[in-house]
Amino acid sequence: MSSRLATYMEKEQLMKQLAEELKQLEQSGELKKELEFKEMLEALMREYSITSSELIVMLDPSRAEGGQDNQQRQRRQRRLKVYTNPHTGEVVETRGGNQKTLKAWKDQYGEETVEGWEAEAKQAAEGQGELDVSEKRAEGEQSKTQASKKGAGGEQKAGKDKQAV
Repeated sequence: MSSRLATYMEKEQLMKQLAEELKQLEQSGELKKELEFKEMLEALMREYSITSSELIVMLDPSRAEGGQDNQQRQRRQRRLKVYTNPHTGEVVETRGGNQKTLKAWKDQYGEETVEGWEAEAKQAAEGQGELDVSEKRAEGEQSKTQASKKGAGGEQKAGKDKQAV
């Protein structure tokens, strides 16, 4: 029960502080001017039947439909990715990861492997023969990781098969 009392007293103190701050704001000349301006503006808007959004467009035409601000809010177009399957020679061009063939490849060969096909296609298009040292390192780590996953997966599957029998 004492925690409720403490909470009540704390809230009461906060309310007193807020009341003092509100009193100071009400006495401020700047606030009085701003409130007076707002009231006059709202009266004019009612008199001329103008909504706030219409007023904003009047004051800043770039906010109108098709204006700069709306164009900036649109998502920028994703980069085109080109994947070449080295096993079949098939090429897939996509701007997103939700492409049917690409998903099938990732299920069959693994996501890291298929993503590597995209990097190879990009290098070939740019005419780069050699990989960066950092890219070589990354590819080496990927192949090691895949090999260890395959080895570990095989051992786990074998163990599960023995348990099932």
